[in-house]
Amino acid sequence: ANLPAWLNVAVHVNPITYAVHPLRDAVFVHIDASSQAVAALNPPLTWWGWVVPAVVQVGVVVAAGLAFLAIAIWEFNRAD
Repeated sequence: ANLPAWLNVAVHVNPITYAVHPLRDAVFVHIDASSQAVAALNPPLTWWGWVVPAVVQVGVVVAAGLAFLAIAIWEFNRAD
């Protein structure tokens, strides 16, 4: 994608990116579209040229969820 550098960093840090991409892959498997259309609408998610596997993407989502849960628990305990 032709994103500005700052936005490209934000996209790769955002855990929602890693939740949405496997779902997009699942949808595009069932859509009858040309390979050019699929490549344009669902480009692979990469880290420095390495295509991130779906298992790693789901792992990022789980890790982020656990981290945010831990922060929330810590904040609630601190409020008491």
